[in-house]
Amino acid sequence: RSVDFGSTGPGIFTAYVSGDTRAAATKGGAIEIFLDSVKSTPIGSVPVSYTGGQDIWREETTNIDSVTGIHDLYFVFKGPETGDLFNIDNWKFNEKKFDHQLAAINASVDKYKIDTITGFNNSHIKVSAIYDDGTSEDITSAASFTFDHENIISITDSLITGINYGTVAVSANYNGKADEVKLIVKNLESELAVKQIFANTDSVDLLTGSSLPIIISAEFYDGHIEIVTNKAIFNNPNPDIATIADGTIKAVSKGEVVITVSYKGEMGETRTTLINIKVDNRSPYAKNEAEDFNEQSGIQTESTTDTDGGLDVGFIENGDWLKFENLDFGEGASVFEARVASATSGGNIELHLDSPTGELIGTCNVAGTGGWQSWATKSCGVTGATGLHDLYIVFSGGSGYLFNINWWKFSASTTSINRTNDQSPVSIISINNEKLLKGTRSGDIIYIYNSAGQILKTIYATSGQEQLPSLNNIVIIKIQRGAQSYMLKSVL
Repeated sequence: RSVDFGSTGPGIFTAYVSGDTRAAATKGGAIEIFLDSVKSTPIGSVPVSYTGGQDIWREETTNIDSVTGIHDLYFVFKGPETGDLFNIDNWKFNEKKFDHQLAAINASVDKYKIDTITGFNNSHIKVSAIYDDGTSEDITSAASFTFDHENIISITDSLITGINYGTVAVSANYNGKADEVKLIVKNLESELAVKQIFANTDSVDLLTGSSLPIIISAEFYDGHIEIVTNKAIFNNPNPDIATIADGTIKAVSKGEVVITVSYKGEMGETRTTLINIKVDNRSPYAKNEAEDFNEQSGIQTESTTDTDGGLDVGFIENGDWLKFENLDFGEGASVFEARVASATSGGNIELHLDSPTGELIGTCNVAGTGGWQSWATKSCGVTGATGLHDLYIVFSGGSGYLFNINWWKFSASTTSINRTNDQSPVSIISINNEKLLKGTRSGDIIYIYNSAGQILKTIYATSGQEQLPSLNNIVIIKIQRGAQSYMLKSVL
């Protein structure tokens, strides 16, 4: 902050740096120098490469564009994504002179680690002359080079070629000034060829509209692991069910999809892994946590002292709302319940389909409960909720905060259990201790009710046999086929 460059300004910048090698890294980094903002144009850049180890230090120098006055100074460190880049111990500027004298030279390579195999055996060296007036010049062709070990590399013009495995220090010399770079020549396959890739999860169950972070990692033959999520290729045969982008799985619609993930290192074969994604619609007849919304307007979440703990939705004011996507109401809901708490006179829960102002299927009054964590269960009747819809829970009432909500659920409309059909074309069979419906058709809708007539599950048939869930209950199974329906009793 507030670095005073004076009226003349600097011509040269020098940093004292060290750098070690690391798995899969073949390139060094750089220190970019900015004034006042990291979004401004850099006034200089110092290449920093492998120095022989973290404890082996050397000076690196660059020229600086014209700058005067007081500025905030930013150093931005750039380089490959494979871990630590380098160390910097101290830095300084030298005031600009006007006699164009050679102050230092800077030698750098685009890759400090190469192989002897064609395609991986070359690097390029660049040598710049740094002058005290803030200018620089590429003098690679005029520089001379000496090596501390022979027969490891050769240099022709600016091209470095790997000959034998080993480490070599290259000294660049020009008009009495010198700088050094180190190179490693080795078998790179173990560092650059991928042994396997894997995801942080290979099987995902999601509700429509929800999302989940995904991380793809690659293990190389030398044992090191890199996160390659943004480099991997995702082959998705059905993006209408789920998508993967920017490290996030997004559930789109009910169904199952297997996504193939592939990644190839710089050497070796392409490796793949599979991610199995199953997407279900949210059940309105299960207890749904209020904080598991898909979208919201105006609310905040907070910790709750209600049974089972977790979070509740609070700070609710008139006009705020929660959205829950793709609820399958089946043949209809009759009751809505919510767990609420209020230190005021409360307000109302309005239940709308598909938009905050969509069809109103019910309104629940929420009276004060005596405190923001004094919980009570409120219920109200609902009508008109059948089939698949988005649910908007809209809050209304007076001014200020109305109430908190912890969870909600619907109860299904009851249905007759006395209309079983002995002539049904669909029957129940057992295979390997599992029960299946035989004789279904693609497009059949299968409703499973308990003995009280409350819907437990809805299944959309896709073939001639559909597996039934294990519920440990006496159930009624209704098969809706167009205008026809068939009823069966069973124990699942």
